[in-house]
Amino acid sequence: MFPSQKKATLLVVDSNPLSCSSTARFIKTMGYDALMADNGDTCLEYLNSRKIEVLFLDIDISGKNSFEILAYIHDHLPDLPVIMTSSSMSEENESESFSKGAFEYLIKPVNSARLEITIKKALTESERRQEASLFSVVITNSPIAIAITDKDGNFEYVNNAFSRTTGYSLNEAIGKNPRILKSGEQSDTYYKELWETINSGKNWQGEFVNKKKNGELYWENSVIIPIIDPTWAISHFVSIKQDISLRKQEQEAFSESERRFQELADLLPHPVFEMDLQGLMTYSNREGFETFGYTAEDLEGGVQSLTLFGPEERDRIQLNIEHCLKEIHSDNYEYSALRKGGETFPSILYLAKIVQGGNPVGIRCVVLDISARKQLEEKIAQLNQALEECMKSK
Repeated sequence: MFPSQKKATLLVVDSNPLSCSSTARFIKTMGYDALMADNGDTCLEYLNSRKIEVLFLDIDISGKNSFEILAYIHDHLPDLPVIMTSSSMSEENESESFSKGAFEYLIKPVNSARLEITIKKALTESERRQEASLFSVVITNSPIAIAITDKDGNFEYVNNAFSRTTGYSLNEAIGKNPRILKSGEQSDTYYKELWETINSGKNWQGEFVNKKKNGELYWENSVIIPIIDPTWAISHFVSIKQDISLRKQEQEAFSESERRFQELADLLPHPVFEMDLQGLMTYSNREGFETFGYTAEDLEGGVQSLTLFGPEERDRIQLNIEHCLKEIHSDNYEYSALRKGGETFPSILYLAKIVQGGNPVGIRCVVLDISARKQLEEKIAQLNQALEECMKSK
């Protein structure tokens, strides 16, 4: 928030004591603070030590002359509106004042109505300039690249982040077309649809593979906003651009990691599946689908992981899942697994917590079908029994 007008400070610089004090008193009656100086050197001291919203500057002052002060303000305090005052009519002085950046030019004595209107206008201009200056600083130093083009797409402004990203300085970019960034990765149709969208007055958002000044390619997410002038015609386009190359690389690395996991998991001779914290299955390897009889479409429709086991086993499995999430040790007991068609088979279930960003997000499970082992154990038991009976008969 900018200072309110009630707290504004105005500086009156006038070598005539009566005129100076008269203007200062009027400023105070309007509720503002007023400072007075009778020469250019004191004026500069105030400007460099106090926050001044409006400056009344008489043409005829000693020390630094009024035009030197105007030049100083132009270079160092561009937000400050300067109201030039003079006791005599001079078209030359008036013209030079405006050419050097004066906001208003008044001939003394100034009637109170004119003075009040001028002060209010100057304070409004001061706030407007401060806002514009703040926005300029924010845009210039924004970490997001920002570019402004004319209605034909030629650059009129680019900020520092744009230059850091693309390698093109402000001077190199001005007047150029964004085609200097074109990599050839996007089709002509892609650009055609972009221009149709923004020329219709709508915002456009999308991604580009662009080319830097040094030839390096990079990914960019861009929002292009048409600027409409008072006649409802498009006058400019503002582009807000973010370099997403690192994010793309991370996505590609993650996709590659997922692909490798999928391939490795599909090589396993045992079912592997994952569930979220609500117990819904989110993944199964190839053996899991073949063993239990479910399909990828079933998973998309929602399959509760507990339905892979007999009803009598589900409370015990749910307890072991909770223990796994809380990192409480549980033995890998045998369970009766249940195929989609209703057939059961003996199994051992191994559970592991899935953690992302330091937080548990699900459970990964490996199911071992121990039907063959059970059959072997049964045959061994039968042989042992037969052997015992044989020994008894002797």
